[in-house]
Amino acid sequence: MAYSNVVFLLDVGPSMSEEVFDEETGRTVTKLDLAKEYVCRKISPKVQSGRKTEHTGVLTFGGATDNPFFAKTEDDKPEAEAHDPQDYVGVASIFPPQQARPQMLGVVQSIRPGEFNGNPMAALIVLDKILEQHLNNTRASKNWKREAVILTHAQAKVKQVGWEVVLGQLAKRGVALRVIGLGFDPRPSDKILEDEFSQLPKVERFWRKFCDHLYDTVSTEDAHLCPSVGSLMDALSTARGPVLDGSKSILSKSVFRIGEKSDSPEQAIEVPIRYSKATSLARPQSLKKVIASQVARPKILSESITASQSQVPRTSQSNSQIQLAGTSTAAGTSGIAGIEADVSAFTKYYVVQKKNEQDEDVEMGETSEGDRRIEDADGEDEGEYEEMEVDIENCTKAYRFGSTWVPLNEEDFETMPTKSGIEVLGFIKETGLKRYQEMGEVLYIWPDPDDTKSQIIISAVVQAMESMSALGVFRYVNKDGGNPKLGFAKPMYYDGEMGRIECLHWVQLPFAEDERNFFFPSLKHLKSKSGNPIEEHPLLATEEQISLMSDLVDEMDLDPLGDPETGPWYDCADSFNPAIHRLREAIYHLAVTADLNSDPVPPPHPKLVKYIEPPAEIIEKSKNTVKKLAEALNIKAAPPPKKKFERKPSATDARDDLDIDALFAKGSTSPTRVKEENTEDVNGKQSGAMDAYGASSSKRSTTTGSNDRVIGNQDPIGDFTRVVSESSGNELMEKAMADLGEVVKENLTNSFSTSGFKKALECLQVMRKQAMTYEMTDEYNRYIRDLERFVTDPSFKHTDFWKHVEEAIPRLGEISDEEADAALAAQE
Repeated sequence: MAYSNVVFLLDVGPSMSEEVFDEETGRTVTKLDLAKEYVCRKISPKVQSGRKTEHTGVLTFGGATDNPFFAKTEDDKPEAEAHDPQDYVGVASIFPPQQARPQMLGVVQSIRPGEFNGNPMAALIVLDKILEQHLNNTRASKNWKREAVILTHAQAKVKQVGWEVVLGQLAKRGVALRVIGLGFDPRPSDKILEDEFSQLPKVERFWRKFCDHLYDTVSTEDAHLCPSVGSLMDALSTARGPVLDGSKSILSKSVFRIGEKSDSPEQAIEVPIRYSKATSLARPQSLKKVIASQVARPKILSESITASQSQVPRTSQSNSQIQLAGTSTAAGTSGIAGIEADVSAFTKYYVVQKKNEQDEDVEMGETSEGDRRIEDADGEDEGEYEEMEVDIENCTKAYRFGSTWVPLNEEDFETMPTKSGIEVLGFIKETGLKRYQEMGEVLYIWPDPDDTKSQIIISAVVQAMESMSALGVFRYVNKDGGNPKLGFAKPMYYDGEMGRIECLHWVQLPFAEDERNFFFPSLKHLKSKSGNPIEEHPLLATEEQISLMSDLVDEMDLDPLGDPETGPWYDCADSFNPAIHRLREAIYHLAVTADLNSDPVPPPHPKLVKYIEPPAEIIEKSKNTVKKLAEALNIKAAPPPKKKFERKPSATDARDDLDIDALFAKGSTSPTRVKEENTEDVNGKQSGAMDAYGASSSKRSTTTGSNDRVIGNQDPIGDFTRVVSESSGNELMEKAMADLGEVVKENLTNSFSTSGFKKALECLQVMRKQAMTYEMTDEYNRYIRDLERFVTDPSFKHTDFWKHVEEAIPRLGEISDEEADAALAAQE
């Protein structure tokens, strides 16, 4: 794994406070804001990766003074001697190189313009001192790749004194220099003509000559060390787009086998190899923590750091590490701090058992928390059951076997006796591989670089397979006792600096259980029931339709859109996963933005949506052909889908077996029955009386309370739903709502503590929903006001119930005109 150390040298002179127009975002910002955004966007991927081998630091020149060559007070002594300490005024180390952390973004955002003209030469000398301290405090110092990025602008002034010393120090440390300036020419120096070079700004001409001298001094075998000069706007545009992690696969050790040594050791081949991933499935960032949404987002920094008042003490690196862990930095509170908690999954196991009938803690008709009632197949209540928690140590895994479960201990399950490695099972022709069978991730199989025999054998296998156009059937096992995987191996070679490099590509194949077969009739040939071919049929394409479809395919060809310089229109290297990078955009924006209302998350980057829609040129080119093809195929706009069910009360829905007059008769003791009180079934058994709804009165035990009610106290929601579904007018609806309201009051009055609150709230939710559906908002609003007076009366014992009503989600208060109109519009 590579070790990288990137230090940004930020020009914060007074001229950086000038405003410029950002064409990409359409906003007017200062030059310093653009430079800070670039730094934040380069730090953000390092923060999200969380790698400890990627360090970053920030220096400023032109503002605050905080460096080892300058003493802040007369009592202090500089840590390093300088020829002229005044040259290092305005150079500050905001934070030394260290692992990237989220709080760094807030520190960079808080930097303000300074009062001095920056001296980048002095900043590079300070950088050399900081890199020396970094080498002393880190392990594997020889493996670190060092990079210095200077951010300035075309109107800046540069003190050119001592540039030869700076150049020598950069070459000695092996530091790759990148100079990025606002207003600089984005082209490399070798692409700029001599007459054009003289027209460049003075500071840009200096940096280009400086980089040319540095290029001649450093070793150019490593492309990373080559210095460069570029434009800030181009670099910022690239940084705003999707950025790949650039993760490299690690070489893993394994064994390559041909034959079995246990059977015939003299004929078997077994050599060490290395393998690595060629492709690996990338997933969006997983949820690691949650933050309370009710807590207001804090500002990025409670108190801003200015470049003239740096809070970083001037000490050695080990003492000047910013305490970025936690919720605060040296500058103040972090922008993403808040009430947070880790997301961790846990599992609890319960056993359902019948509740003790002698348990007196719960009154009759009530169920304690976690308990439930269970009914048999006929709907008969079998009583209350409770859930008892069981430790995982007392649990055994079981697998379904028909209608039962078979327990299976892991000790009883013997794994396959497989050995780790890659074993050759045989070879087949290339034509034996079907494209849809290439599933899963792809692996590189390399010879062991330290084993000559391995290199010879792998090279011979690759050349033999290539000459015979053959593919290898290899079995891959990750570890001893692991599940084997079958795959095809294809010979591959790459041309490198040392010559041809030979290897194998291994891709996993599906097992028989993984195959999904689906057969359908031919699209070109159609036969009748008697077996005779049919020439013309609506399911057979005509010559005109085939010709138009062929023209459409030709017109939608993407190859003509390609540019010889930029390549084809579609490039897999530019096809980014929107789910991954859009989430990263949102995370970065939330990390650097304090107020999302004034600065919401911007739209997706154009590179993310490039391949979501076809090119405009293709759409315009194929417009006429699409129109002709739609006419030839008789394609019409599909009608909107109909609703599955929409209840509209009407007079025709009235039931013949329901006597409305008797139902609302005040003096009657019960609704008029449509059948006799006592009837006998075919077996001669006496059955209960049938009520107005056609249900047996013996079974309908939920209707309690007043005799003229249609809603009972035991199952009020079920009764209310049934009455609503069978009602044909508003009279019965008003009766049902009034009865349900009385049931709510009675249940609250008879409730022991808060046991009846839940059912009462559920009743109100159902009543409110149906009131909006049947345009009875006035009746509901009158009832809810009456209920408030009833509950909040000091003589009522459960006055705290109204607080539950106010806090209920969804809300249970009066229905506003806007809610009623929205419900009506939804129904229409």
